[in-house]
Amino acid sequence: MRSGAGADVRPRDGACNLWQAFVGIFHIQDWIAESRVEIDQARLLVLRAAWAMDKFGNKAARTDVSAIKLVAARLQTRVVDRAIQVFGAAGLTPDTPLAYLWTWAVHCVLSMDQTSTSAHVARAELNRRKQQRLRA
Repeated sequence: MRSGAGADVRPRDGACNLWQAFVGIFHIQDWIAESRVEIDQARLLVLRAAWAMDKFGNKAARTDVSAIKLVAARLQTRVVDRAIQVFGAAGLTPDTPLAYLWTWAVHCVLSMDQTSTSAHVARAELNRRKQQRLRA
């Protein structure tokens, strides 16, 4: 290496590895935070549906229940996917339950009639907006 103004400035190998480790840790912490927030959102949706069932009856909460079906299935798939990414190749072995959870989650997402559930939520929202316009 040359010294002076035109010298190559390269970090030491140890510093580069340390930086990569920090980036990896922060990335994993970001995934943990996202998962925690998404789980709390799903919980709040369940609590809202339960409140609506108690207060107004089951028929009033059916849109929320349909939304929960969509949210919970997609949530599990995302959280398990992040966990598999953290574990790397070990996440796909029988040593961890992640491969089973992933298979189960994808099966639930595919086997549930997602199209009709999302269509039900969309239809209910459109009807609600229509009634709000008629009242105004």
